[in-house]
Amino acid sequence: PQASFYYMFGLSRLFPGSRYSRYDLKHLDIHQQMDVDSVTGAFMLVRTTAIREVGLLDDRFWMYGEDLDWAKRIKDAGWRVVYNPVVTALHVKDQSARQNPRARLEFYRAMPIFYYKHYRKQTPFWLHIMVLAGILLKGGWPLWPTIRAGSAVLQK
Repeated sequence: PQASFYYMFGLSRLFPGSRYSRYDLKHLDIHQQMDVDSVTGAFMLVRTTAIREVGLLDDRFWMYGEDLDWAKRIKDAGWRVVYNPVVTALHVKDQSARQNPRARLEFYRAMPIFYYKHYRKQTPFWLHIMVLAGILLKGGWPLWPTIRAGSAVLQK
């Protein structure tokens, strides 16, 4: 959540190369293999045993957030998520979103789902309000029903 906070409030742009730029991992050496919190879902190799243990992608996410959720569940189960600089893949981020307004909304709608699923229970109330306000400010009023639903967004 810290990396997202820094990113959403522009600290990553103000302080590139610092801990405030963790959202995009710009503070790391791209030539070094390392453990990370997540990698892009556009190209992931996941062990079958890890998939059996944590399950498949969560279909409550549409187009955005499912890779972050999966990586978090994989790490929480004790597996490693590794960035490997030897492997390359070209992924043109946000191409679909530029062509489809619903995709942009889904980008922001994924945030409260991820937050409620993984962080709400341990977040103090004052920070909870800030998180939801930040998501609402970035994503706009179409997100109000999702935010108002609270943890009910996790019901299938």
